[in-house]
Amino acid sequence: MSLSDPPTAIAVIALLISALSALYTRWSWKQALRANLIALHPHQKIIYDGFFDLQAHMTQLGVSAKPEEVSKFYYLASTSHLYFDDDLSALIKTYQKACSRVAELTLCKPLTEKEKVERDEKHDLVLSLTPIIKDKLDKTLRQE
Repeated sequence: MSLSDPPTAIAVIALLISALSALYTRWSWKQALRANLIALHPHQKIIYDGFFDLQAHMTQLGVSAKPEEVSKFYYLASTSHLYFDDDLSALIKTYQKACSRVAELTLCKPLTEKEKVERDEKHDLVLSLTPIIKDKLDKTLRQE
């Protein structure tokens, strides 16, 4: 069996072509993944901006957060599972729910002791989640 034998030569050429085809397929697959990440980026950025707007509001007003400001983040949080991994999406939704509850309790006048405790616990949760979500959002948006 030598390369001068036509069937052997054809088989070697076919092997080389299939190897090159496999390499090209792998390269195409990687490029498609990269394109998908790039396509998600604008949607992720909108949620990122919304999170920082809400975070600024919660920092400024704390337990006196305004429901109309907090509600602006509801839709973004509810669609976060489409653009982020399950862990980050769950954190964003938990953050939004805690902020909403704090804002709802600002409407209750006067607050009962139980409501004050709940408000303070939810506000503490908001404060503890803020750096975690910020870090995860930063890492996600910096990926290429």
